[in-house]
Amino acid sequence: MRRVVVTGIGAVTPIGSGASGLLAGLRIASSEPQLRAKLWSNVAYLRRRFAEEGVDIGKSNSQVMPVMVNDDSRVLQVAEKIQDRGLFLNPVTYPAVPKHKSRLRISVSAAHSEQDLEQAVQTIAGVLREEGICRE
Repeated sequence: MRRVVVTGIGAVTPIGSGASGLLAGLRIASSEPQLRAKLWSNVAYLRRRFAEEGVDIGKSNSQVMPVMVNDDSRVLQVAEKIQDRGLFLNPVTYPAVPKHKSRLRISVSAAHSEQDLEQAVQTIAGVLREEGICRE
């Protein structure tokens, strides 16, 4: 979807390609239920592993998970350190989230293997431990 701002008033208008992509996604979701099952299996695995490693993911129940950093001055540095190890996570800071509630955002998909997820857990938890952000 493209955002269009008209004199300070925001309006979201769908564009043809966005609507077509959404429709194609809905068709896949309804015709391939195993993908949805795999997605939620991956989400459960990642949630469990992060909990075991002491990584705070807040109260997320979706496939888009926050990794709580809670330090606005360090979240970009932490994201860069994780990226240097091969993972890209979106840093999110104020004003998108409240001050001192900065986080990194992970998007889980059905295409991720358990090995992909475990590598992500090890990388993220390792950096957060090095930075004193999560418990051992």
